[in-house]
Parts: sequence; structure tokens; C-alpha cells
Amino acid sequence: MITTTIQTTISITTDSITQSTPIPVSNFCDNATHIKWINGTCVTREFAQTSAILIIFSNSSNDTEKADALAIYVTSITNSNATSNSNNTLTIKQINEIVGNLSSDNYRVNSNDTILIMTKPNREPSKETIIGVSFEDGFGGTVVDTSNRNNVINSNLSAAGIVTVQSLNEAKSFNMFIINDPTPFQDVDNTSNRTLSSSIVFATIQGADTNRRNITIDLFFQVLKPPKPTEDVTYFCSFYNTNTSQWNEFGCTAPIYNTKFDRYECHCYHLTSFALIWLPNPSKTSQGTSRAELNAQDKASIAFQVISISCFIAVVIHGIAIHFINPQKFIKLRLLIPLISCVVTMILFIFYIALGLTVYSRFSQLNTTSPSGNLPNRGRSFNENSNEINLLETKLNSQTDSSSGNSSLSHIPCLPNEHA
Repeated sequence: MITTTIQTTISITTDSITQSTPIPVSNFCDNATHIKWINGTCVTREFAQTSAILIIFSNSSNDTEKADALAIYVTSITNSNATSNSNNTLTIKQINEIVGNLSSDNYRVNSNDTILIMTKPNREPSKETIIGVSFEDGFGGTVVDTSNRNNVINSNLSAAGIVTVQSLNEAKSFNMFIINDPTPFQDVDNTSNRTLSSSIVFATIQGADTNRRNITIDLFFQVLKPPKPTEDVTYFCSFYNTNTSQWNEFGCTAPIYNTKFDRYECHCYHLTSFALIWLPNPSKTSQGTSRAELNAQDKASIAFQVISISCFIAVVIHGIAIHFINPQKFIKLRLLIPLISCVVTMILFIFYIALGLTVYSRFSQLNTTSPSGNLPNRGRSFNENSNEINLLETKLNSQTDSSSGNSSLSHIPCLPNEHA
């Protein structure tokens, strides 16, 4: 049984925990053991974590209270030493569902660890439409609308999610949530070898007539949890597949590295929970493609060719020496043809050895000097990806038309196959 009372003192009683926390001075909060509660009092992180979950799942809590509690929950688990278990921990799937079920007209929660917005899209020409949120580490979040979009994406942000105005057509509500520090969620995927490296962006739209084909979200991620400098990795924009409990890059374009702002940028064509992940590149030497290796046959062939060339050189030197010793002796005509054949063969042997060693050295050099996959992907821009984006959008459109053209789902936080 769990009871919670918040007055001048805050108390919580569980089967194994009983504590009473008075209201202390404000500078005592925001450390490894305590944080500021919703009403401004200072409580332990463990208390805040458990109490926030109680509020979120309470039938008597309204949506704004749940939004505040969700932000408190994220703060309580960030840089926390408190013990977590399945009873006081929210999964990415649960957070995504909570965000998707919230509804309010232009309510927002902004803290040092997260930003959450609940909006009802307004398409009146005289008003700006909220289309996303951004977060800058150390400064907090920013609400993105049609008027400040360009200013936001041209700033040094840690993460951002921005949908197109067309994505909000027929939408009854639009919610977004960013968790800045990915550390508490590092182990959500232990089976696919993918590693979380950025903030997590949650985006949901509620609306019975929402057309999935028109959903496009631009994502911006800085790497907050980089791999080791010696690791060769590739980055992917991914969503969290709640059916498989794995990160998956389906429906998202390859991330492009922005050198100016030191971040990765991509597009996705569905709404759910997104993040930038990295995956180790397979060992090139194990594939036998990055380095040329001489096997036993190659070595034996080169050895016999070298012996043949040496023997011919010895014959030539012997002939020249005999000619100087006895100038009267000349090579007989019947021996010229075999001699010419030997010369041609020797030239071919030399060419073969030179070619083989050149190819070997070139492959070896490529293996040692090729850039690591851990370096940022600077090869292409968004304009150069337009063809790829169009092809992917066409593919998604065709899949949607053939599967559930008249879907009546009111909440579409994820891919169609996750709600089948």
C-alpha cells in the first residue's frame, strides 16, 4: 500500500520505505540525492521518482498534472544514484503512450532536463503554428513555431524535432517531449548491438482523420554519448520499436553531419520516439575485402618466377662472359629462338610480380589510411538526398494505401505495423 501526503512536510510510506522530508532551503536541491518537487519543496530523488509515477497513473490526475509529473520523473532519474526497479521505472513505450494521451491547449513544461508541449494546432493565417521543440544542453528547451523555425535550426541545439505544417492537417492535438540525457535509457536495446548516443525525441499526433502519408518530421541530434575514439561506427536516425524492444531506422533517412553545428540531421516519415544511435561497423579484415593477402599459392608462384628470372640472368651473364673470354664464339642461329622466348617470359614474369605487389601495397595502404566510420558523415547535403527521400516517401505511401487506407485510429504515435 502506498500513500502520499504533501503539505508543509512531505511523507511517503511504502512496504519498505518510510520517510519524512521537511521544506529546506532552495540551494539544498538539485544535487545527486535531492530535487525540487512540483510545489517547490525539496525531496529525495527516490521519493520524486515514485510519487511522479503515482500521479501519472492516477485516475484523479488531470493532463497538466501528469505532464508536470513526467518532467519531474525525468529529472529524478537524471544523474541519480537512487535504486530503480520495474515498479518505479517508466519504459520508452510507456512514456510514448503517456505523451500521446495528454491533451491540453498550449501547455508546456520546461526544465534543465526536458521540455514537453501539448498543443492544439492552429491553422489561422493570423497566428503562428507550433511545429516542434528544441533543447540546448545547459539552457533548456525552446518551442518552435512557423516564425522562429529558421532561427532555431540555425542555433547550437542538442536535439530538436520539427514537423511540417502539412503533418498537422486534421490533427486535434500535437504533443512533443524531449529527454536531454540518454543515460537512463542506455540499456533499452541489448539485442541489436545498437547504442543510444543522443537525446530522445517523442512526437505524437491525435486525430481521427490524420493522414499518415503526410507526416514528416525533421530531427536534429548532437552526439552526447560518443563511442570510444578507437571504435569504427556508423550513425543512424532510429525509432524505438516497442514490439521488438530495439532501435530501428525504418522510415528515416540516413543522418547527414552538419559541420557548422556539430550535429546530425535527418527526416522521418512517422511519429514515435526517436534518437541517434551508432552501430559498430563489421570487421573489414574478416570480410577479406579491405586488405589483399598473399596465400600459399601466390607466394609459391612468385618464388618460382624469381628463380626463373635469376636463372635467365645467370645464363645471360654466362654468355657475355664467354663472349669476352673467347670473342670467336657466337651464339648459333638455332639457339636464338629459345633465347628470345626466355627473354619474353622473363619480362612477363617481372610484369606479373610488379603488378601483384603493387595491388597488394595499394590495398594495404587503403586499410591503414581509410577514414573511420566514427568520423562525421560529411559526404552529402539535404539537397543531394532529395531523390532518396522521394523514393522512400513513395514506398511508404504505397504501403499505407495497400494496408489500411481507412484507419480510424485516433492516436498514431508510431508505425502502422506497430498498431496492427
